[in-house]
Amino acid sequence: PLEIAVKFVPRSAPVDLASLKVTVLKLFGIDITDRVRPYASPSGIQIPDAKLPSGEHTVRITVADASGGVSQKQMTLTVP
Repeated sequence: PLEIAVKFVPRSAPVDLASLKVTVLKLFGIDITDRVRPYASPSGIQIPDAKLPSGEHTVRITVADASGGVSQKQMTLTVP
C-alpha cells in the first residue's frame, strides 16, 4: 500500500466536490470516481493506504469550483 495525497487550491470560489471526476487512462478511460470519493474533501484527496498493482498508472483528475471554473490535472504514478 502507498499514500496518495492531492491538494485542491481554490482560486475564486470553493471547490464543488459534486464535480469531481477521477479517470485512470489506459487503452480507454476507466472512471474510478466512486472509489475515490470517500477520500475526497474540499481541500483535496487523501488516501492513506491505496492498493495499486505494480507499474505505471496515468490518472486524470477533474474538479470545478462553485462558480463553474474547471481544473484538470493528469499525472503518472509509478508503483514498484
